Amino acid sequence: MGIFHGSAIAMIGIRDWQFKAPIFVSDTLHFVMELVSKRLTNSGDRGIIDRKFSLLNQKGERTLPGIFRSGGVCILCS
Repeated sequence: MGIFHGSAIAMIGIRDWQFKAPIFVSDTLHFVMELVSKRLTNSGDRGIIDRKFSLLNQKGERTLPGIFRSGGVCILCS
């Protein structure tokens, strides 16, 4: 995953995970990710990152949106 490779240490949580529309075997899916928030932990060498994920079908419908919180080596927090 490019800049995220090797940076994640732990998945902290999933928020607002919703099944908005069905996904079928023949669907073409697109993955969209947006960085929602970032902050350093007290140690200063690690951070918490919230990423908004959406899975869209070929009609552009958001089938599976949610927010993932992960902790790790924070190359994006500075």
